[in-house]
Amino acid sequence: MIAGYRDFLITSGGASAAFIGLLFVSLSVAAGRGGDHATRERRIVLGGSSSLALFDIFIVSIASLLGGDVNFAILNVLMASLGFWGVSNLLPRSIRAGNLRPGAPHRMLNYVFATVSVGLYVIQFLLGIALLVDPQSETILRAPLGTLVGLYASALARAWEITWIRPPDVEVSMVPEEHAKPGHRGRNSVDDASGQV
Repeated sequence: MIAGYRDFLITSGGASAAFIGLLFVSLSVAAGRGGDHATRERRIVLGGSSSLALFDIFIVSIASLLGGDVNFAILNVLMASLGFWGVSNLLPRSIRAGNLRPGAPHRMLNYVFATVSVGLYVIQFLLGIALLVDPQSETILRAPLGTLVGLYASALARAWEITWIRPPDVEVSMVPEEHAKPGHRGRNSVDDASGQV
């Protein structure tokens, strides 16, 4: 049955490859804007999760052309598992950087992105298992194809967000609090003064 969606899979594979290339360009441009540690980590997490989703789409679309319905089901299970592994590595980085703490900029959006990622991989995994159990069901077969569209939307939303992460979004000063106090000259100022005597 998957052979009937050959054109969709070919188009999907080509589009995901093109988007992966554009994502790398977007990340390179965004990295030049600077920002504090939390901002840089947010770019890495969003870029990594977007890349994972597009890579998932690419592998499922291209490799499914080489086999039948069972192969398509196995690929969905494997790529969903890879997605879980990727999220489990990226999410702690976001937490350590403080992007999910109360009061963090874009906290709710970060939660939405994380929830959508996990949700899509859960759906993809379960649908892959369901298709392995009943490979003759066309309804179940179409559902993972819909999940690929959902992964596209998720990846592109993250890529769009990356382009809008700018230094003004940074709310955490890189200057330590003790150095920011009025009248505090700091160690370097003392050294400079002593060198001038």
